Amino acid sequence: MVHAAYWSLVVVIATPITIFSVQLGALWKLFLWVTGLDARHEYDPKNHANEELAVAVTGCDSGFGREFAMVAAQEGFVVFACCLQKESFLQFEYTDRIIPLQVNVTNDDSVEAAAKTVQCWTNEKTSSKKRVLHALCNNAGIGIGHYFDWTDLVVYQKVMDGTSP
Repeated sequence: MVHAAYWSLVVVIATPITIFSVQLGALWKLFLWVTGLDARHEYDPKNHANEELAVAVTGCDSGFGREFAMVAAQEGFVVFACCLQKESFLQFEYTDRIIPLQVNVTNDDSVEAAAKTVQCWTNEKTSSKKRVLHALCNNAGIGIGHYFDWTDLVVYQKVMDGTSP
């Protein structure tokens, strides 16, 4: 009988308080976003006058990775566009803010070579600004559109490995 009364009080009192606090937190975040006080400006390279910010993006051959690289370059970032195919470099030849790299994310040597390239860029003293790798967008991979139950286990393994089926 004591447990029933306890849980009744929890449901009647604690649940509405929890729901109210979650809603209040969401409204606060919405207010900060609308007013521009949510620290979005921290990610704008124009607000970092003493730094040259770079991002590394994998999976830039097509799709989201390619678009992310293009937008980041337009926003002022130096972009290390990691592509699986060397032929994909041609799509980045019109901008000097994108540095294409051939990277196979399933090969450790390829990833280490790309990391060394980025590290050399950050350590280079050609600029008066401090060079910083600001972000990594690990977008490389493949997706197979099948019904979950009808897909072979071999296909799942290839998707998890990040290799073509």
